[in-house]
Amino acid sequence: DKAHEAKEAKAAVADLRTRLLAQLEPEAEPAAALALAVPLLFARATGRALSLPGKAIGGVLSFLRAGTLLPEPELDLVEGFHTAVVEQLKGGDSSRQLAEQLPRLKAAAAGVLAASD
Repeated sequence: DKAHEAKEAKAAVADLRTRLLAQLEPEAEPAAALALAVPLLFARATGRALSLPGKAIGGVLSFLRAGTLLPEPELDLVEGFHTAVVEQLKGGDSSRQLAEQLPRLKAAAAGVLAASD
């Protein structure tokens, strides 16, 4: 029945969230951390699981912004981090900015980013 399916889906999303958070916590590589954080943010915002290639991160962030599904400061942080990761992958020097922002990205993904951060 539908209630049972919904309960199973909710449990699966919760399990995915737990696994992604466990992987994100020790992650020091900005691009890998972003690839873990965006599905976490999507799951929190929509209640649905998502697996995506790195090239799709920008589209997911646009979807989250268009639907006002997350607080604007969180979206600003994650979009800025995404921009810096793309710059770094193209050979730019954004490693210091990324290192400084990585703890905030992890906090946002975990849903514990304080409004004053």
